[in-house]
Amino acid sequence: MTDGSVPLTPVKQELFVQELLRGTPQAQAYEKAGYKPNPGNASELASSEKISKRLGWLQQRQAARKAITVDSLCEELDEARAAALADKQYATAVSASMGKAKLMGLLVERKESGKPGEFANMSTEQLRKQLDEDLAALEAFRKARGETSH
Repeated sequence: MTDGSVPLTPVKQELFVQELLRGTPQAQAYEKAGYKPNPGNASELASSEKISKRLGWLQQRQAARKAITVDSLCEELDEARAAALADKQYATAVSASMGKAKLMGLLVERKESGKPGEFANMSTEQLRKQLDEDLAALEAFRKARGETSH
């Protein structure tokens, strides 16, 4: 398996990736690449490892050409925030600040799972077990991202 730097063969696969890079929806990209219409096959092809690697490599190259970095995005958000404050658009300014915080990894999106009251009938031991499992999953996630635990 390549790193994504080599154009794909057959050519239809490369055309498919190029269409996805342009932002074309999967089913349309599949057809534009010369395949017979089939949304399921389009989705399956899009999720294949070689397509993902090629698309990722091209996206990184595209971003590098455009000099998109975390720093440049933070600068844009700072400019948007300043303009919003000058126009007394406080909600927009807060949104820019939140966007920057997310980009910098200072905010973690939390999603509650389960239904209201789901834990009400759990014993202390069951709650501890659930918490231990959740903490282990969080630690594995942080480790995969190269973060250290606090």
